[in-house]
Order: sequence, then C-alpha cells, then structure tokens
Amino acid sequence: MKVVSGLGAVLLSASLALPAAAQPQPAAEGVTVTSLLAEGYAVTSSFFNPQAGVVLLLQNGASLYMCLVQEMRDTAVLTTVYCKVVE
Repeated sequence: MKVVSGLGAVLLSASLALPAAAQPQPAAEGVTVTSLLAEGYAVTSSFFNPQAGVVLLLQNGASLYMCLVQEMRDTAVLTTVYCKVVE
C-alpha cells in the first residue's frame, strides 16, 4: 500500500472532498496530460479518487499541474478531463 504524504496528501484530501454529483469540466485551453508531457513535464505522483478518477501530478522545474484522467470503456486510452496549475 502506497502512503501519500506532503503535497500529494493535501491534493488527495482536497479531491476526496468533491461532491459525488460534481461533474468535471473538459480540459481547458488544450492543456492535457499529453501536451504537458510534450512540454517536458514528468508524472511525479498519481493516486485514485473513487469519486473522480485517476489524478496525476506533473512537474517541470517549479511548475506543477494536477490533472484528472478517466477511463472510458469504449476507448483504448485514458481521457484528460482537466488540468489545473497548482500554486
């Protein structure tokens, strides 16, 4: 079992507080996991939120993004729901 601490724990507790009925919005302005990886970001952490999906933390230097991705049964890839800058 992976223990989440530090920033990951803060983001995990914040994401678990999402209401079950909350519907995430599509990725804004073309920011996706794929586009961030192409810009040199690396996945530094990941965790699963049963109410939302898989959360990935991507970092490039001092810049950090949190991205929510979801699996769809009818596709072969995970879909980026949204990415947000972590300040």
